[in-house]
Amino acid sequence: MSSAADAPVKTALATAPATAERVLRDLRALHDVAAFDPRKVAEAGPMATWAVLRLNPGETSGAATIIGAALDADTGRIVDMQTGLPIDPRTARQGEIREGSWHLVDVLRGKQPTATGRYSWIKPAPRRRQGLRADDLYEPFARGGVVLSLLQAGAGAAGRFEPSYVFPPGWESDLRGAVADVAGIGSEPSGAATRENVRAMLASSNRLVSVKAFQYLAEGQRLDAAEVGSTLRGARGYQRAAMEYVALRGLTDFDQEHVLHAPSTGVDDGQTDAQRAAALAVAATAVLHPRVRTQPVVATAMEIVQSGVQAAAAGDGDPYLGHVAKLIGTA
Repeated sequence: MSSAADAPVKTALATAPATAERVLRDLRALHDVAAFDPRKVAEAGPMATWAVLRLNPGETSGAATIIGAALDADTGRIVDMQTGLPIDPRTARQGEIREGSWHLVDVLRGKQPTATGRYSWIKPAPRRRQGLRADDLYEPFARGGVVLSLLQAGAGAAGRFEPSYVFPPGWESDLRGAVADVAGIGSEPSGAATRENVRAMLASSNRLVSVKAFQYLAEGQRLDAAEVGSTLRGARGYQRAAMEYVALRGLTDFDQEHVLHAPSTGVDDGQTDAQRAAALAVAATAVLHPRVRTQPVVATAMEIVQSGVQAAAAGDGDPYLGHVAKLIGTA
């Protein structure tokens, strides 16, 4: 007889709202989970403050603007704030407004900042470049959410919060434990004892710890396909998606059957959970790593996921997958 503790659970990914914005936020979160190194927090100097913040953007945050421009009340023309001369919008420096308030959730390291504060700056429009960056998909200072930021006193308005990381919903509760557990791992997990310690972290109840352990071992070619499959079978929701993303973007010799087809166990509506996880991992790889997407394993994985979301894209199935399919198709 199974207990309530053994009952299947609904993951945050399986129940996530099926909106385009949520998909973009989830892709940013996958990228940031992989990019974040908990050891950097532990190694930070005494003047560094790593804090978890809840952002509440103002009404104009994310709006386009012209840098250094003002509206002449007499003529109604856009003029240079310093010279007062008219500005040609075609040659003006474009930017986006970032303004709002933040509320302190937790301090992982450093001095305790004030409980609340405000932010305001103009982000210059990026120069033309190939491909997309994670902050092109979802910018928390424009759209809101919870971030982990390195607060740097004396830096400019934008630089004060650099870097900032977005995590899957609810993972802020895992950050403190991840910093403590991962702090002892060297830059390269070498030596039998260290490797075994990292391997033991795969089963950690802390989602971020298990993902980082998987990442360190996978990127060091210390997991075979069978181990990848067994690890993924025990992973759920965003944890599983992050692991699949790490495997797809960094490794080309894993059998995609093990990466994308391992069933979700202990999950209510496990098919939705596994499909969304696989789709997110492939979309993040395709959108943020265009060179990797041409490799045989990733190309095959993309075909697998695309075939699985065609019904959703046509309006018959999970609309979350439909939004992911559109991103994969335009990447």
